[in-house]
Amino acid sequence: MTFFFFFARVKTTNTATPDLSTMTRIITSVLLSLSFGLCFAQDLSMWTSKTTTQQSEMTYFMWVTHVGPKFTLDVRQGFDAPNTFGGYIGTTPIGKDSTFWIIPEIGGLIGDQKGFGPELLAGGTNGRFRYFMFVQYVFGVESCESFFFTYDEIHYELKSTGLRVGTATQMFWGESQTDFPGFDIGPQMKIPLGKSFYLKPWYTWNLETGKQKFITGLGYTFQQ
Repeated sequence: MTFFFFFARVKTTNTATPDLSTMTRIITSVLLSLSFGLCFAQDLSMWTSKTTTQQSEMTYFMWVTHVGPKFTLDVRQGFDAPNTFGGYIGTTPIGKDSTFWIIPEIGGLIGDQKGFGPELLAGGTNGRFRYFMFVQYVFGVESCESFFFTYDEIHYELKSTGLRVGTATQMFWGESQTDFPGFDIGPQMKIPLGKSFYLKPWYTWNLETGKQKFITGLGYTFQQ
């Protein structure tokens, strides 16, 4: 089982104070995430996201992935949209080795965003290059908007240091958008901190709005 806990997308301003229900959900997510992570995780990480303007944006979300001998199960809270729970089930990784693998999945969302649809995880290695891709389409229900989302990263691992440098992109398109989809791109690194910890900073530019964000992840990889 692989476990991810991220911090990045509930919007706040410098003067806003989260209400009690929001704080309760955040604390509950943290406690559940740590419990699952300490028992079953291969990887645990926490993320922060901040714009370069006076107004800051913060998102809190968790993601638990189980890759078993017969199926893959994804369960997440707050990633797809604020106050939204997602559950997806898919195949085991398709691919002969680590060079290239894919995991097709299907599932749905409940909460502020309601819908269902397919998604695809893919990745692999080629020499010192490492790449990963996540593609998702959600058919919205009960007046919720359908949307398409994709995230891609490619890294080059420097010899003997374990340091990875590269770039990452993400794109979001909602069915109500009539212009260019939201597209972010920027340099990204994965910096090892000892044997198990790592730091993953990402600086992004939105090609449509010019908005810039600095996203940082701190993670721990459990030794198997």
